[in-house]
Amino acid sequence: MGRLLLFRHDSLRKRAEQVLGLESDAKAEEVMRAFRRLALKYHPDRCLVDTCNKKMQLLVQARDFLIEKPYSNLSNYKLLEDDDLLLSILPKGVKLEPLAPTYEEWQKKQFYGFGGL
Repeated sequence: MGRLLLFRHDSLRKRAEQVLGLESDAKAEEVMRAFRRLALKYHPDRCLVDTCNKKMQLLVQARDFLIEKPYSNLSNYKLLEDDDLLLSILPKGVKLEPLAPTYEEWQKKQFYGFGGL
């Protein structure tokens, strides 16, 4: 289960970097600079589109994921798993990072058809 958690963490980290438009292993200052730049664009007070509130929440989750230590609870970052929301915020032509399965998804796939779970 430990490896699956690390794979899941790595795929969420890559998605968070994609959302903020960062390269791999960005420093905290770079993360905050990218967050502030995008927050000016998607803040609900400045953006008149209905989806800006969700996009702003996604930016906050991406920032928190990259700056804080998310190993404790990956379930706090559900918006990073929403493919449609991610594609709406990414530039056109950017390919979305595939998401690694959760332990439950992996377990169902492994034992499906063998009288298992």
